[in-house]
Amino acid sequence: MKLFTTLLLAASTVSSFAAAETVDPLKVTVTAKRITSSIATTPQAISILTSEELESGQFSSLSEALESMAGVYIQRFGGNGSQAKVYLRGTSSNHSIVLMDGRRLTSTNDGRAELENIPLDSIERIEVVRGGLSSKYGADAIGGVIQIFTKDFGAETNSNKVSITAGSQNTLKEKIEFKRGDDSFESKMVIANEKTGGFDTHTSIIRGDNDGDGYKKQNIDVYLSKSLSNATTVNLDTGFWKGTNQYDYTDSYSWSNNETEYTTKYLSLGLKHTTSQFSVDSKLSRTENERLNKPADARKTLIDTNEWNTSAIYGLSKTTSLHGGVDLRREYGSSTYGSGDYITKGFYLGAEHTIEDLVIEGTVRHENHDQWGTNNTWSTGFNYNLNEMASIFGSMKTAFSAPTFSDLDPSWGNPNLKPEEVKSIEIGLRNLIKRSITSEVVFFKNNFKNLIQSRQNIARATSEGAEVSLKQKWASADLSASYSFTQSKDANGNQLLERPMDNFVLSYNQDIASDLSINSSLNWINRLKTYGSNGHLPASTTINLSLTKSYNDSMKVALKVDNVLDEDYQVAYDYNGRGRYFEATLTYSF
Repeated sequence: MKLFTTLLLAASTVSSFAAAETVDPLKVTVTAKRITSSIATTPQAISILTSEELESGQFSSLSEALESMAGVYIQRFGGNGSQAKVYLRGTSSNHSIVLMDGRRLTSTNDGRAELENIPLDSIERIEVVRGGLSSKYGADAIGGVIQIFTKDFGAETNSNKVSITAGSQNTLKEKIEFKRGDDSFESKMVIANEKTGGFDTHTSIIRGDNDGDGYKKQNIDVYLSKSLSNATTVNLDTGFWKGTNQYDYTDSYSWSNNETEYTTKYLSLGLKHTTSQFSVDSKLSRTENERLNKPADARKTLIDTNEWNTSAIYGLSKTTSLHGGVDLRREYGSSTYGSGDYITKGFYLGAEHTIEDLVIEGTVRHENHDQWGTNNTWSTGFNYNLNEMASIFGSMKTAFSAPTFSDLDPSWGNPNLKPEEVKSIEIGLRNLIKRSITSEVVFFKNNFKNLIQSRQNIARATSEGAEVSLKQKWASADLSASYSFTQSKDANGNQLLERPMDNFVLSYNQDIASDLSINSSLNWINRLKTYGSNGHLPASTTINLSLTKSYNDSMKVALKVDNVLDEDYQVAYDYNGRGRYFEATLTYSF
C-alpha cells in the first residue's frame, strides 16, 4: 500500500513523457486484435466513440456515453451513481469484459465492471467489439469487449483546461486537466470532484423512502508516456478514485439512509515496441478495489488484481502474419457472498493471411484457472473487400464465462460450477467511404450451454438478432444512428430477462456557426422483460438537447437538457428513470 501511494505521488509530479502515433480514429481498432490494426480487415462488428463525439455529446457519465453506441444496452438501477450493468447481444451482464488501456475493470466478485464508479473525465476514446473474444481475451468475453482509452488518437496534446458544472438536483462538478507533449513525450493529469443530491429512484411502498439517492466522486488520473526511440515507447498509468453512492434498502420495513463507499487505486507500466515486421505490447498492472455497503447490511468487498499481459504480431511475409500473447492474472476477492485467491494463466496464437481482396484469420487459446480448470477456445473469420468502399465479413467462434467468487464460494454458492460456454456466428457488411460515411449491418446468433441459474449449470439458451449502424459526417454536421434487434430465449422459448428486443439510438450534431453548435439525441427502448413483472416494461423514449457556445479560443459555455419531455419511465422493475434535468458547464483553456 505504501509503495502504491509513493508511486502515485511520484507520477503526479513527473512532467515528461510521450506522444504516440497519429492515426485516423475512425479507421483503426486496438481492441479487436489487441494490437493497433485496420478496421477494414477485422472480421467483427465494432463501435467507436471518439473524443470529438464525447465532447459534443456532453455525457454526464460513462453509462450515458456507452448508451449512445451501437449494440450496447446499459441497465441503470436509478441515476448516474446507481448500479449499472452492460448487455451485449443478449448476453448477461457478466459476459463482457471492460478494459481501461488494457487493464481489466471487470470484477471477479460478481462478474461485472462497476460502470457507475468509472470516471468519465479522463476518457478520450471508447471501442466496443461485439461478439465472443475469448480466443484473445479469455474468460468472460462472451458478449464482447469494451475498452476505454485515456489517451486520444491523433489529438492535440498541449492544452490545459479547467471547468465547472452546475445542474439540477444540486449537482456541482469541478475538473482540471493538464496535457503536455511533443514528438517524444506526453503527460496528462486529470483531477475532478463531483456531487449531486440525485433523485428518489423508488416511489413504491416496496422500496421507496422518499429521499434523494445522490453520489459524491473524486478522482485523480495520470497518464505518462515516453518514446525511447522511433520504435520503443514506455508508459505509466496511475490513479485514485473515491466516492459514495446512496441507495434505497429495507429490512423488515425499517428505513435508513444507505450508501456504498468505494475506493479504487491502480498502477500500470507498459512497453510497446514496433518495427516494420514486428510489434509487441506488454503491460504490468495492479488494481485495488474496496467497497463497503452501510449501514443496512454492512457488506464489505475487496478485490485485488495483479496482471501481466503481452500481445504481439509478427509479419512472416507481405501476406501472412502471426499474432499471439500471454496473460497471467492473480485475483484475490473477499465479500459477504464469497471469497477466493485464484491464478489464471492463458496464452493464445493466431494467424492472418491475405489473398488479394480476402483476409482470413484464426486464433486458438488455452486458459487455466485454479478453481474451474482449463478451457480451450477458438475463432475463425474473414473480411472480403467487395470494392474500394464496401466489404463483407464474418466469423465463427467459441467463448466462455468463468464462475465468479460469489458463484464458487462453498458457503453461499457451488464450488463445482463449470464455466458458461457459447458458440456463435456472425456475418456483416461494412462500408467505409474515406472518413465521411461509416456503416455496418450485422446478423448474429449465439448458442449457450451451462448457463448458471440458481448456482447450478442447468440452462441452455439462444440469442440472435441484427444490428444496423450509420455515421455520416458533413462539413458542419454529424449524424449517428443505430438499431439493434435481439431475441434472447431460454430452452423453453421464454424471453430472457433484462435484455430489450429493440434499442434505437439517434444523435445529430450541427455547427450553426463557427462558434456555436447544437446536439440532439434520442434513445428508444422497447420490449424489455424484467424481474417482478408479469410482462414487459412499457417502451421508453428519452430525448436530450445540448448547446455549446465558444466566446474565444479560451472560453466556452455548454448547456444541456436531458429527458426534454420529462417522460416518466422505468429503467428496471421498480426503478425510475431520471426526469427532466438541466446542466451548464463553463470551460476555460489556458
